[in-house]
Formats: sequence, structure tokens, C-alpha cells
Amino acid sequence: IYAEQLEGSELFMGISPVTSENSLNYWKTRNNVIFPKRFKTTLVFNCELGKEIVNIARAHNQNVYLMPIKTPVIEYLTKLFN
Repeated sequence: IYAEQLEGSELFMGISPVTSENSLNYWKTRNNVIFPKRFKTTLVFNCELGKEIVNIARAHNQNVYLMPIKTPVIEYLTKLFN
């Protein structure tokens, strides 16, 4: 929605994998994040969701930044970009 509404502006979409219940609760309570109903705290799911976000950014000529906090970086990046 933001990519469409901010067309013509430079937008950076942040991607941070959330791979534990503690992390999920943190993002919900501290950052007021609303997760999709289909959300799962697995690395595989987070990589698939990340791929969707990267594709949306590309389709709108926008940018992404990655925040793999407490995530095995090499494994995450390999799954995200393969």
C-alpha cells in the first residue's frame, strides 16, 4: 500500500526476520507491528515473506534494507536471494 501511495518518492522498506515468539511479542508490543494472519516464526517463512517484499520494492522501483537481528546471516541471505 505504501509503495503505491508514495509512488514518485524514494521509499526504503525494512525487512527484519522475526523467528521466535519472544521476538514476535517484542515487535507487537514495542513497535505496534501488525503481522499477517498467515505469519509464522520460521526462517523459511520469513525468507518467503522477505522475497515478496523485495519483489514489491522492485516492481515500484523502491529500496529495501535488511535487519537480520539474531538471525544466522549467511543462511538468511542465501535463502532470501535464492
